Amino acid sequence: MPVKTSKQELLEFLELLGCSEIFFIDDVQNALEVSETMAFFKASRYIEDRNPVPKSFDWLEKVLPQLDEKRFRAQLRVNKSAFLDLLRIIKGSIPESNYQEPLELQLAVALNQFGTYGNGSSSENIAAKFGLSHGSVNNYTNRIIEGLLAISNDWIRWPNESERRRIGDEMFQNGLPKCVGFVDGSHVPFFKAPIEEKETYWSRKKEYSIQFQIICDPNRIIRHFYTGYPGSVHDAKVFGACDIAKNPRNFFSPGEYIIGDSAYPKSETLIVPYKRRQGQLTQTQRAFNKYISSHRIAVEHTIGLLKGRFQSLKQIRIQIDRDGHIKCCRWIKACIVLHNILMRKDPWTELDEMVMEADDEQDDANLELGNAATAEAKRTALCEIILAMK
Repeated sequence: MPVKTSKQELLEFLELLGCSEIFFIDDVQNALEVSETMAFFKASRYIEDRNPVPKSFDWLEKVLPQLDEKRFRAQLRVNKSAFLDLLRIIKGSIPESNYQEPLELQLAVALNQFGTYGNGSSSENIAAKFGLSHGSVNNYTNRIIEGLLAISNDWIRWPNESERRRIGDEMFQNGLPKCVGFVDGSHVPFFKAPIEEKETYWSRKKEYSIQFQIICDPNRIIRHFYTGYPGSVHDAKVFGACDIAKNPRNFFSPGEYIIGDSAYPKSETLIVPYKRRQGQLTQTQRAFNKYISSHRIAVEHTIGLLKGRFQSLKQIRIQIDRDGHIKCCRWIKACIVLHNILMRKDPWTELDEMVMEADDEQDDANLELGNAATAEAKRTALCEIILAMK
């Protein structure tokens, strides 16, 4: 249920008061006075005088331009050259009617908000830093998100056949022939409980969150992205709902596959470790698990780099209702687009800040993709190839 403002609560009270004056007390004069009071407050933007918030552009105009590369990057999560590149890339996707303030200012505000965590990422604190109003901060960030989503298909792309062949050849040198990527999921926690359907957002990590899933290549570029499921949903179900699981022939040539962890269901195009069930794993199975896990860490690092650069994803400050859920999904996708742009122009590496998450194994989701026997045969064949190459 949406939170009511103090103005809405006052108007509802006055409406009830006016009705009681007419129906219970039969005092028309008082009812008219109440009606006039309601008309006054409806015409007023605020129900009480507001003290103007002191504003200063000193930090934006005098401090930020004078920062060295390291400090500039700490504030906006990009270096100065990449910031200018971002301006050129995003400029054409934002209507000129939204240039009431310089695009440089709007981009700086959005990057600062994407890149900060906790109280520091609140609109109020960012407004104070940039000398803006709270509403301007939200408007600027939303405009940059709109611009990034408009170009998302240019920057989040599944590799074509030629690119997959190149990636597969690169992975062949690492002992994983025809592997074209790695899949994993992550959670974005909320700073407060959702307004509606709280139980659906409550995750196995004992927090309210929304899920996202990525598939990355060996170079930490995110090639596929899916979000929208609340935190209570199993990773396997999230994967089963995306187009790459439903229509694998549209994404893979014969023999190609991606690698996931044991939370995912095995298939011809998704190789996962052997699970320890009734008995112990064989030595061969343990060796296989260790080997593919040593390469699958690429996707864990990619998520760590994403959240390390854009730390708002460690705990997002959006009130979750129906509109807030959509806004959260758009926020995450905007950060993914920025990640891919900047990994080419200003790479965030393991030497920068990273957010590494515990790799906790989930219970089986009892989800099968395709023919289980064929999937097992594919994994067995790959296991033999890996052991033969070692």
